[in-house]
Amino acid sequence: MSLRLCVRDVQGRLVYVNYGRIEDYSRLAKNLSINVNGSIAIARYGRIFRGDKVVIALTLALVWCVL
Repeated sequence: MSLRLCVRDVQGRLVYVNYGRIEDYSRLAKNLSINVNGSIAIARYGRIFRGDKVVIALTLALVWCVL
């Protein structure tokens, strides 16, 4: 998977995703019925590599990830 980073304006609903791990997104979807597609993720620092947080967010169809 290749990522192309660019400066652009993004719009979407803000969603707090805890550490931004796959299990955090699963909890949002299953337990809280929150759809994150097209949203901007706000992830806290720690637990996994920050680059992985961005890759996971973009893989799950979020438009951006703020660390």
